[in-house]
Amino acid sequence: MVSVAPYFYTEKLVTLSKLYGIETEYDDFWGKKHQASKEELINILKSMGVVIKTQRDIELAILKFKIRNARKHIKSVYVFNESQKELEICINTKLAEKNEEIWNTLTWNIIFEKGNSISHKIKREDLKIKSESSLNNKKYITYKFLLTEKIPLGYHTLQIKTEKFECETRIIMSPISCYIPPCFENKSFEKDNENKRFWGISTQLYSLRSYWNWGIGDFSDLKKVINIASQVNASLIGINPLHAICPKDIRGESPYYPTSRNALEFLYLDLGLTQEFQDSKEIQDEILKSDFQNELKSLQGANLVEYQRLKKLKLQVLKLLFNVFKNNHLGKHTKREQDFLNFCKENLGAFTYALFESLDSVFNKDNENSQGFFSWPEEYKDPSSSKVKEFIKNNSDSINFYLYIQFLADEQLTNISNYSKEKKLTLGIYLDLALGARKDGAESWANQDIVAKNINIGAPPDFYNFEGQDWNIGCWDPNKLQNKAYKPYIRLLRDQMKYADVLRIDHVMSLMRLYWIPQGESAKNGVYVKYPLEDLMGIVALESHRNKCLIIGEDMGLVPPEIRKQMDKRFMLSYKVLMFEKENDTEFKAPKKYPKNAVVVTSVHDTPPLKGFWYAKDISVRRNIGIYNEEIAEKLFQLRKSERETLSVLLKTENIYLPEKYINGEFSKEVNIALHKLVAKTPCRLMLTTIDDLIASEELMNLPGTYEEYPNWRSKLTIPLEEVIDKSDIREISEAIRSEGR
Repeated sequence: MVSVAPYFYTEKLVTLSKLYGIETEYDDFWGKKHQASKEELINILKSMGVVIKTQRDIELAILKFKIRNARKHIKSVYVFNESQKELEICINTKLAEKNEEIWNTLTWNIIFEKGNSISHKIKREDLKIKSESSLNNKKYITYKFLLTEKIPLGYHTLQIKTEKFECETRIIMSPISCYIPPCFENKSFEKDNENKRFWGISTQLYSLRSYWNWGIGDFSDLKKVINIASQVNASLIGINPLHAICPKDIRGESPYYPTSRNALEFLYLDLGLTQEFQDSKEIQDEILKSDFQNELKSLQGANLVEYQRLKKLKLQVLKLLFNVFKNNHLGKHTKREQDFLNFCKENLGAFTYALFESLDSVFNKDNENSQGFFSWPEEYKDPSSSKVKEFIKNNSDSINFYLYIQFLADEQLTNISNYSKEKKLTLGIYLDLALGARKDGAESWANQDIVAKNINIGAPPDFYNFEGQDWNIGCWDPNKLQNKAYKPYIRLLRDQMKYADVLRIDHVMSLMRLYWIPQGESAKNGVYVKYPLEDLMGIVALESHRNKCLIIGEDMGLVPPEIRKQMDKRFMLSYKVLMFEKENDTEFKAPKKYPKNAVVVTSVHDTPPLKGFWYAKDISVRRNIGIYNEEIAEKLFQLRKSERETLSVLLKTENIYLPEKYINGEFSKEVNIALHKLVAKTPCRLMLTTIDDLIASEELMNLPGTYEEYPNWRSKLTIPLEEVIDKSDIREISEAIRSEGR
């Protein structure tokens, strides 16, 4: 930790911090004001490239910040929404030595997205002065003018020209709200009895068992889930993040800890579906060999997903498939080659992922303790370096191999999206966008110019984690992201929405602020950094309309009121979990108290499924692995007993019958149906139940706060998908859900 004299914590340090969007205080979980220490502020400033060692450094940093902004004629991007009638544009300029302007006429020209343009000239004396300043003995002035022309939705370029300088900025015009699916449109939806409500089934794809997968759920299994949903009249299926992961360590198995959110995870591929597999008898014979079949059967029979073994087995076959693809298509001018080339051209994220994997396969081939690109030779750590360009030129075959893998994943997931429409799922496919990416992975490598240096993101201390949480994932510096006109974020959204009819944004509070923790520091020593909420919300709204994608914001926990206000304004659905929706921390909320514009879920990946909750499986596991001692566990068991009783009272109040013998007894079919009916009664527009809850599984997918102690992200369903309809109570549960108007 940086050691500084007490007088450093001055009003000027606070001023400097606020210039960079650093919040110097926040209200903690207990409602107390937490004031950031001088050390915390200095550490965060350092991650933004501002090194503070003396009081003079603070003063110089403030001056440099102001001069840099004053010298920039126009900011990089403006985000407006269509309700704004007058759009204010600001131009910075420096006064001449004799206090005379150095230009007299300003010409602006808007080039619209479709190529047409409009322009206008303004005399300097007709411009309004917004502000004046004197910095380092130089005088600066900021002029403003209004664009009153109708600007269509989309991404446009505003060019500015005077006698002395030229500059340009990006204009993003966004809709007022996010996309509203036609099935939601109802002029009278504010009336309780006319609120259209739907339900769906969510799943952790890796966890799916089936007769034919290789020991991990795959895209063909998603088709089976769609078929199940169709049979019980569900309106959508929800899936965990499908981002490319890097399961070289235990944490890397998490779908919320990806190497890249711009690429898809290849372990979900059904390799038998590929055209190259169908075209090659040699590959078909290869997988029938005894050694291959023995490993395959072992993986299929395993109770947990074995990521490393699966990766090895699937890569072995993928290399054979790629050879067939090369021989049959590359350079042969076939339609499949053209489809591949089009995919490569349109998917920059897939290319950077492929390049990263190709480099990593060289530099970390035999390195079991690799740290991603941190372990590479220095000259390859910069994606724009001459060495990387040379590598691209000399290793096209390797890069094309990883591009081919992404091409296959795109092909299969697109097919899944289309299949959901064929089966008439009203709301289609629901995908999940993870908060961030691992710091040593492909996404962070490709975006080093905007990634905050030596920063982890997490959460401050609360009732559940007295030490706070460090999620060990990186984040983007909001100032640098803005200077990029938000292009990386726009690309990220598009890479999800191209497949998704519904997109859940994990930790939606990240659009407003993130809790930054300097690397090596305790999670207690973090601070919040602001993000441009209005701008990012506007971009989400625009992309949701362009891709016809309903947006859900995961807003669990302590969320600032500004976020909820923006979500309401933008028609971004809130996210409600049955187990967390309480009043006074004791009584569960009555269904009528849930908001309409929300999705309500029976359970999530970080909670036990309903049966696990009923039996307090989460408490038992924590006790068994030593997180809770017997005394604490016993108190929590009693609390869970009280929660079951409170739920039972609520069920009775809502006229949902549950025999008393089940309140603290067996988790029976009757209990499962009753809890699903309770959730279905809420006015929330969308309800999600998990396939785990439908088959009454009690296994936890993830136990927050654990690392090696519990096999997170590896549990499998207890029965194969092919048997779900006949060997579970899914039909009766779905009838109960529909009886509540869904």
